[in-house]
Amino acid sequence: MKLSAVMNPDVRPISPEQTLTEAALRMRQQGSGLLPVCNSRKIVGLLTDRDIVFQAIAERLDPQQTRVGEILGDAAPCYAFEDDELATAAQLMAEHHLHHLPVLDRDQNLVGMVSLDDIAREALDAPSGPHELPLSGLTVNHH
Repeated sequence: MKLSAVMNPDVRPISPEQTLTEAALRMRQQGSGLLPVCNSRKIVGLLTDRDIVFQAIAERLDPQQTRVGEILGDAAPCYAFEDDELATAAQLMAEHHLHHLPVLDRDQNLVGMVSLDDIAREALDAPSGPHELPLSGLTVNHH
């Protein structure tokens, strides 16, 4: 199954130029602790509520003045393409310990997000039950 069939296309990214206060308000409105950060539709990072607390509030940065881009890490975010198989996204998420994964089109524009919940829901909705989800080769370490 392709990611485009499972992903959530209703994604509202934030700009690196917006403030942390704006980001926190967006997180609250969306009921999510994660926002994709984009210049136009190109993803430049992922911002979490944890980033705001540990990299801004704990450092006594003013969230009304501090821009999202100021606390983003340098590492490029992990992502998958909308025409990738669900198993590819599941493998990436397992390898990198991710709960959410940005989904891009082949022009590398953000088109959605996929979550562990999306993958689990698809597994439960599979016609013959969870064992029929095509996740061959997926290895997950249980702690």
